Amino acid sequence: MVADSERGLIVSVADAEGRFELRDVEPGRWIAAREEGYLDSLCTALEGAPGESIERVLELAAGGARLRGRVLDRAGTPVARAAVMAGLSNQGPMRRALP
Repeated sequence: MVADSERGLIVSVADAEGRFELRDVEPGRWIAAREEGYLDSLCTALEGAPGESIERVLELAAGGARLRGRVLDRAGTPVARAAVMAGLSNQGPMRRALP
């Protein structure tokens, strides 16, 4: 288990059986799992009293597609530092591209 104070994270690595343990986690934190080749698990809120032992199962789904491409303006010039997002909605910044 490692504390990443810069990002406020407590990190543990699952063993060969998928088991993990995080200690001294205050209520109100969220927990999630990630591993290369898999989609991240959903975030789950931790609720419990100090000293209480909480058990959670975090599920990772098979990985999604890897996308590569270029961001160009209408003149075909590359746009450096443009944010590229993948989401579940076509609203807001996730509008559909026109054919």
